[in-house]
Amino acid sequence: MKVQHLFTPALVGAALSSLSLSGAAFAQANLRELPPDLAEQLTTEQILQACAANQADTLPSPFPDVVPTDWAYKAVLTLYYCGAYRGAIPPETFRRYLEQQRGSQT
Repeated sequence: MKVQHLFTPALVGAALSSLSLSGAAFAQANLRELPPDLAEQLTTEQILQACAANQADTLPSPFPDVVPTDWAYKAVLTLYYCGAYRGAIPPETFRRYLEQQRGSQT
């Protein structure tokens, strides 16, 4: 059985590029929402580096019922820490976005 792809790479890329900066907001917001013991262990920089390297699964899990042996562990942690985007976003892009967000809040 041959599987047909409904979305072309260009269409998917265009849709995902509009979400790319939302990951920075996710990283910053989720650092604030972590349980206090985890928030003390992590910095925004650590989250940004893990997201950029597609290694969010190396960060502590904020969910006691999601363990590293679960089939969706990496996906759950990536969504939690990095937001709903696919692919690596350079930390510089995250930093620039965070600075813009801080500037607009003052």
